[in-house]
Amino acid sequence: MKHDIIAPRWHDRVVLIADYKIGQTNIIVFRANSMPGEYKISGQLARSFPLEDMRTKSGTIMKMRAIPLDALEAV
Repeated sequence: MKHDIIAPRWHDRVVLIADYKIGQTNIIVFRANSMPGEYKISGQLARSFPLEDMRTKSGTIMKMRAIPLDALEAV
């Protein structure tokens, strides 16, 4: 599954991905030129990282995986 992310969360060096969107193999592309290129992570490894609650614009809570940038592999 391909994930189009604006930018990582730099203060703790993680990328947030919605838990329900994690597939077997995940390709991450950052829209901002902060980290050019594509990165990958397996679904099994991605699901091993902690869940965080994130409030959406509509006010609901979404479960997000906080994946460290160090866990991503360049494609």
